[in-house]
Amino acid sequence: MNLKITAQSIYQELTERGIDVSIVRLNLTQAMVFNYAGKMRVIVGSNPDIANASFSTIAQNKNFTYEVVKKHGMTSVPETETFESVSQAEEFLKVNKRIVIKPVDGAHGNGVTTNITKPRQIEQAVEAALSRSESEKILLQKQIDGTDLRVLVIDNECVGVVSREPARVVGDGESTVLELIEHENMHNSDRGETPYTKKMNKIDIDAVMRFLSASQLSYVPGIGEIFQVVGTANIGTGGRSVECYGIVPEALIDQAIKISNVCGAFIAGVDFLYDASSRTWYLLEINASPSFGLHMMPSEGQPINNLPKLYVDKLLKKYNLNKL
Repeated sequence: MNLKITAQSIYQELTERGIDVSIVRLNLTQAMVFNYAGKMRVIVGSNPDIANASFSTIAQNKNFTYEVVKKHGMTSVPETETFESVSQAEEFLKVNKRIVIKPVDGAHGNGVTTNITKPRQIEQAVEAALSRSESEKILLQKQIDGTDLRVLVIDNECVGVVSREPARVVGDGESTVLELIEHENMHNSDRGETPYTKKMNKIDIDAVMRFLSASQLSYVPGIGEIFQVVGTANIGTGGRSVECYGIVPEALIDQAIKISNVCGAFIAGVDFLYDASSRTWYLLEINASPSFGLHMMPSEGQPINNLPKLYVDKLLKKYNLNKL
């Protein structure tokens, strides 16, 4: 049975407690079906049936997410508009100087183009975003600099925080950026083909080609020079996750918990961009079925090895309390 790391770890924890779990394969994930306290229970990915029925809908649409958090005055979001035309996007770029174009309903950084500074970049970015949007709707956002944070909340408690760093290579003074990427993918034993089978994925060449120009690919970084090769800080395109619980402000963690609570989530991955110098942050999105891999297998820092146990403990307690 080939399950993703999140489903596999939850499945294993449930079965070790004597619970008989059936797996139903869905399009992009797996559902676990089991009986507990005399009733049928369902977990899709990591999102259980105990969550508010509207939570997945909120999380799947970034505009909807932003409206919810703004209504409750919980946190700041980047300046955002729904794409209507290339001319509108050009005006948005003129006002904001650097922008991001992304699907309104995308995930894993798919279809996202960052650091757009020139009008000629817009059409290609729009095409990339549309190719990854089921709703065929895309967003224009002002680009915000800062650390990309994932705050993992389970049953109104923050259980982990990681920062996500874009894929990068380190110069040797002789190799081009493209050669360094190829060498990194071939020889770094910490990188794997399948997400979360190792600490990092191989660097996604398609994402590299969207982010770097031909001249950048042929550039030779100096010895020890760090060179970013992908625009988004996403693990799926070869980025790194660094455990940083205890470093980020408590106020940011409180915001993540409040957002999760207002949306009716049992589990949520709340993503922020955080500027440590000004101690300000902006909500990027929320995830209804966050992966455990970021926290159980970080590229750097202490892994949360007991995460499946913690999740199942809280879930079964909730079932027992609510008698759902």
